[in-house]
Amino acid sequence: MSTSISLSQLESHVFDTEVYLEGGLWNLWQLIKLQPAKWYLPHFNHETECWIVAIFGSHVLWYNDIEEGFNISTFTKIGVIADYCVNQSTLLSQLKWIQEMIISGVPGRPSNPFS
Repeated sequence: MSTSISLSQLESHVFDTEVYLEGGLWNLWQLIKLQPAKWYLPHFNHETECWIVAIFGSHVLWYNDIEEGFNISTFTKIGVIADYCVNQSTLLSQLKWIQEMIISGVPGRPSNPFS
């Protein structure tokens, strides 16, 4: 079992990304970001808590401690991530992915060219 990333480490990842955001990506981030919060992730036969950093529609942007990267998943209940993802993506690449989902009008998990 991996050790959960601390809030200060997560905030450092977020800050390191924010300094590179501009234009549409900055605006998108300002609309979807939230104070990091722990949500449950039913995974295999146990529940894990993961940090979510943004919500948009029926999706959450969260940090996966096991894979050590950011992921996009769906949710149907506040506080519970519906599906496990194994991306080891940066926050910046996931924000670009979200922006593409919005522009293209295609929800879900398209092929991620930004990983």
